[in-house]
Amino acid sequence: MMKNMKMGTKICTTVIATLIIGLVVLWLVADGKMSSAMRDSTIDRLTEATQSRTEIINQYLSNAETFFKQYGQADVVVNLLKHPNDTKALNDAFSYSERYAAAEANLEGLYIADMQTKFLFHTNKSAIGGLVREDEARRNELLSTLFTSKEVMTAGILTSPASGKQVIADYYPIYDEDGTKLGMVGGGILADKLM
Repeated sequence: MMKNMKMGTKICTTVIATLIIGLVVLWLVADGKMSSAMRDSTIDRLTEATQSRTEIINQYLSNAETFFKQYGQADVVVNLLKHPNDTKALNDAFSYSERYAAAEANLEGLYIADMQTKFLFHTNKSAIGGLVREDEARRNELLSTLFTSKEVMTAGILTSPASGKQVIADYYPIYDEDGTKLGMVGGGILADKLM
């Protein structure tokens, strides 16, 4: 009888050990598959969110570029840059610029500047007469970079010296009909909508 008990114990021990090993293997396989599925699902959701955010940012930047390009191509803007001391040109540009700026809800600032980067118009009136870039080396770098094309240049997200807010800084070079460099328009579009 004792011999049978030992045999029974051995069988039970073997069955239990086999069950435990089987359950551990099953758990490891299930856990691995579940972890992999969760990781893949998370990666898919993050990829979709990133693509969606990228599309929003691209649309935001495209709208900002269109805004500055259309502003810079306005006759009153070009006329002011050609005739900065003409009172009528100045008044016309001010009137147009204030209306134009009011139409963009996310605008932090808008300006017209000559080739020395002196503000002829700025939505922040205290900035008029000041410079886009005070430092001569930085001013020359901006001008040399900006006037390599006839497209809007986005300088990225920076802190606006006028408001202290995060803005997307854009510049658009203005040329005369014969290709003479006249100045630039630019400004900042609030970046908080992108955050």
